[in-house]
Amino acid sequence: MEDKIKSDNPITLHQKDDSEDDKNEPSRGIPRDLEWEVKMIETNLDEPFLEFPDQKDNLFVLKPIGIYEPSKEIENKHFYPREDIPAKSYFPEKPVSHKDVRDVYLELSGEDLQKIIVGPRIIDFGTINIKSQVTKSFTIKNDLRNTIRVQLFTSNPELKETYQKPQIIPSSETAKFNVVMNALSLDENFK
Repeated sequence: MEDKIKSDNPITLHQKDDSEDDKNEPSRGIPRDLEWEVKMIETNLDEPFLEFPDQKDNLFVLKPIGIYEPSKEIENKHFYPREDIPAKSYFPEKPVSHKDVRDVYLELSGEDLQKIIVGPRIIDFGTINIKSQVTKSFTIKNDLRNTIRVQLFTSNPELKETYQKPQIIPSSETAKFNVVMNALSLDENFK
């Protein structure tokens, strides 16, 4: 049997006589693969091997997975408040959809409040002349998965023209509030 397997043509045809007994056999005239029958197939085909670099890359995630808080450098990396550019449009004052109404009335925990990023922390109006007006902007970014309602309040007469209506800020959106300073009198201690 091994001599037949090692021959050049391992696939052979049945060589049988045309006797009455062999006519009913279904394998007549069908090629036989002797290597497969004896299970002595030797192949030189290996699986393709892809070479990958040994260097391991760090996992890059913009938002934390799970309940973990984002690091401070990630927060500041994608948030650049510009106080010199005033707001041209505002978000609506009232919730539009039922989901927004439900989200607006949710109580925010300390972890949730950490995901609301505000800035700039200090607004520098510079030198202001008496009875003149300077407009700067205050930015709020909502990194929560819920919609929030934000409103600025001020009782200072110099800031009475500041935008004080509420804004409904959707998830992953940034809202601006115009802060308007009116110098009514000469006061060196006002900041």
